[in-house]
Amino acid sequence: MSKAHRILVSIFHDVRGGRALISELARVGQSWQNGCLLHLLSPAEGLEGVWQRGPWDAAVIQVTDARCRDIVAAAPCPVVLFDPRDELLPELDRVCLDHAATGALAAQHLLATGRRQFAYLGFDGAKISELREAAFLAALRKAGHEPRLLRIPIALNHPRTRIANSSLPDVRRFVESLPMPSAVFCGNDELARAILEEALPLGISVPTDLAILGADDDDLLCLTCTPTLSSVHVPYHVAGAQIAHLLKRRMIRYAKGTCIHVAPKEVIMRDSTRVAPGGDSAVEKSMRRMHQDFSADLRMTTLAAEVGLSLSTLERRFKTALGVTPLQELRRLRLHEARRLLTETDQGIREIAHQTGFQSAARFCISFRQETQTSPTDYRRTHRNTGAR
Repeated sequence: MSKAHRILVSIFHDVRGGRALISELARVGQSWQNGCLLHLLSPAEGLEGVWQRGPWDAAVIQVTDARCRDIVAAAPCPVVLFDPRDELLPELDRVCLDHAATGALAAQHLLATGRRQFAYLGFDGAKISELREAAFLAALRKAGHEPRLLRIPIALNHPRTRIANSSLPDVRRFVESLPMPSAVFCGNDELARAILEEALPLGISVPTDLAILGADDDDLLCLTCTPTLSSVHVPYHVAGAQIAHLLKRRMIRYAKGTCIHVAPKEVIMRDSTRVAPGGDSAVEKSMRRMHQDFSADLRMTTLAAEVGLSLSTLERRFKTALGVTPLQELRRLRLHEARRLLTETDQGIREIAHQTGFQSAARFCISFRQETQTSPTDYRRTHRNTGAR
């Protein structure tokens, strides 16, 4: 029996994005003839002696420093780089995330909250943060705003997070200096969590005083706090599938030089940016309830009663603030989660319908087709590896 393809994977897998990428890479790799065997290595461990641990059929590497670059250049097997700087080993295949699109999406989302004061917290000298920052600032300046800015050092070898403890006082002072109300975009979810943890002890209300938006949609960081954190969803699973396809081609035909870009499509809105334009507290409270319980049997009359309004009044105020009715917003939330489950999991249609609050699989399929002009099964087949959501 032929051996499975041995693939070295050196990317940061202690975050959701890395785990999603590796999971999709493994899923696609299992369909190869003889399958695959992934050997995981964190970039923080370094690559010294890695080629002697082989032989490897191929490698996926996230380059973090010059020493790592030189080791990769000497690779005895096909290599696909994950999200490198443009000037780094341009002759090698690469799959890159569109960080400029992430920054632009963040600006669009925070402008929609109705805020007029903005800020950015990022890492100093980190490529991802730099690109997200530049696009975010450009979009805000085009809209007539000048965001405040703080960059802190990145600690790649920190045991718990890439934010050094010595940087937290700077983050605290930055939060204290912001005019209220403000909206802040952070270069990733670790930074967003740091902002939140510094803001709450200062008596700053999130999102009323400070709307906070992260990036990468790491559930471990975004969902383990109150309020929960909004984040730009970056489709790492799509990057994983694209890497798998490049690897397969390169193991058959040793060629180089392909570059594939993967762009984010949307912001996952949670409590930290749930601010209705115009500051309508009833709309904000209703939105929070829907986002928390969209999978439940949530009736619009109940929603209206909880905020002390008639259904017609709540519908009118929703239309004024958001341009949609409460029912339309609830349906949007449910279908958004359904699209995510279709592209990122192998769950069946009936299970997805149940998890997203639809009364039956048939009702879910009807609503899904009305929204997307395709069936859930066809949507999964078409979009799973393209990132189109």
